Amino acid sequence: MGRQRMDMVRARLAASGPFVVVGLVVAAAHLIGIRRPAPWLDEAATVLSAWRTLPGLLALLAHHDAVHGVYYLLAWVWGHVFGGSVVSLRVMSALVVGVGAGLIAWLGDLLGSRRAGLLAAVAWALLPRTLWTSVEARSYALSATLVTACMILFVLATRDVGGEGRTGRRGAWVRYATGLVVTVWVMLFNAFAFAALPVVIALTRRGRAVWRSWLVATGAAALVCLPIALVVRRQQSFLTGSAPPVDWGVMLARAVTDVAYLPLHDPIGRRLSPVWLAVEVVVLVVAVVACRRGGDATFRSVFLLAWLIVPVVVLVGWSLYARMDLTPRYAVGTTPALALLIGFAADGALTRLRGWWPRAVLVILAVAVAIPGWIAQRAPDLNGDYGRMAEVVARHKQPGDVLIAGPMGRSSVIRLMPEPFEGVPTINIRKAYWQRADLYDTFDSVADHPELLDDHQRIWFWAAGDRVKEQSEDFTRHGYVPVISEKGAPISVVLFEKQG
Repeated sequence: MGRQRMDMVRARLAASGPFVVVGLVVAAAHLIGIRRPAPWLDEAATVLSAWRTLPGLLALLAHHDAVHGVYYLLAWVWGHVFGGSVVSLRVMSALVVGVGAGLIAWLGDLLGSRRAGLLAAVAWALLPRTLWTSVEARSYALSATLVTACMILFVLATRDVGGEGRTGRRGAWVRYATGLVVTVWVMLFNAFAFAALPVVIALTRRGRAVWRSWLVATGAAALVCLPIALVVRRQQSFLTGSAPPVDWGVMLARAVTDVAYLPLHDPIGRRLSPVWLAVEVVVLVVAVVACRRGGDATFRSVFLLAWLIVPVVVLVGWSLYARMDLTPRYAVGTTPALALLIGFAADGALTRLRGWWPRAVLVILAVAVAIPGWIAQRAPDLNGDYGRMAEVVARHKQPGDVLIAGPMGRSSVIRLMPEPFEGVPTINIRKAYWQRADLYDTFDSVADHPELLDDHQRIWFWAAGDRVKEQSEDFTRHGYVPVISEKGAPISVVLFEKQG
């Protein structure tokens, strides 16, 4: 019996070897260039949360950002073990992307093709959304990976795994429910991804037993997730429907461009967007055609199409109902579905292509599309001009310089970039982030506290890009003139000198 168990363990390890290898390769690849993008507002929320004491973090989560609470706790632990810099927390995201690659490869194998799974893992590594999540000190890489793990548990639960019968199925559904709880607690909006599953069960006619088991498992998980949902609802005013109405046209346009993973935020991305859109159309057509084949191919296609489309539809509908601004980050849990659709489409193409040169052309095209996107996602100004404005200060600062930050959360990003501001103290912090149950520092304005200007010859002003001219008047009326002015988005920086 012992030998049989050891042989089974060895066989499982050997079978999982390719998944582990692809995960390690993807993680290592996504670590490249991880330092280059400058930190930004959302990453400041993560880093400053990780820098708090544990009681301070819990006090914050009681009032703000509970939707990311479990992730902030993980970031706090990671920061105390490996360091709490923005780069260190990005490393966690890159490693999680590697884990996601291994899980996607495994799920592809479960759905019918090991090669398709490995190709899907490669597609996952190259998709614009994945490239972005791996350089973000945020929960989105972890969210997509946990959704993938939970979808694996769902697929296993719908089967009589290994002929284990009713007891085995019950255990599989318990594991699915547990995974669902963990996934939703890490990010509440991950729940949108699982709106696809009743559609899958209905369209593939899995039977009354599967319906009953899914309802019990999902209902139990929902009860456990209810506390976090209530806390988030209390904290987030946009869930109450108090925001102004959202325009239908704008919402649908963003659903097609942002949620469909079209990287429109940079010039390279805009040029590549038609290519990615063409890829998506092709794989969707392939999947729809495969739905008519019957058997495993039908289940696979329905499962992946529902996973990709239904959460986006639900997200758009909820956004319109709750008057909530649509953000593609909330649909990040559907990214693995697109990767798997690409993987199975590529697997079918490789099967049909004869000779080495058509396959080589396919690989070259994939690389040609991926590399520019990779470069764009590792650009210093990926999330705004924070880094460029900090470089202006670093180049021109002199002993005795001070900095006044605009009264906004974005000014807290300065804490994440200590080197450019070394020797340039921020003199208008009213209350530091760790002294209050909120995400960021608060700052006094020159308009309300003109005494901030006393005895300072050179003052750097870190201002909102769209209000820099208006706020600069507070300096000029007290005898300061701008000698350096750099405008950016969402941050601008101005150096004022005292005249006379």
